[in-house]
Amino acid sequence: MALPEATRRARRRYIVVNGLAINSDRADLDDYYRRKVISGPGAFVIAAGGYDDFARAIKEKLLGEILVLTGERGVRRPASCPAFGSAPACARSSTERLAQQR
Repeated sequence: MALPEATRRARRRYIVVNGLAINSDRADLDDYYRRKVISGPGAFVIAAGGYDDFARAIKEKLLGEILVLTGERGVRRPASCPAFGSAPACARSSTERLAQQR
């Protein structure tokens, strides 16, 4: 199945697909993920600056997903970082802000 069809099906079923983009060979991969890959209520993309930044990025992504599953975080997104990737990239992800508050 092609990516556009898979994304449409996920969106119709409210399946949350988050992304972790490693911006090494393609600097705008996180923007592509926002536009074409993520779906569902509260979906988000975490960008790693390269492979050396992967550990930080995966921790941030997992923290965001765990907070949703445990009910510690709702799925509402800031206006600058909505679900379905329709807005420009977030200045800072909401999971990073949550981690700093803890």
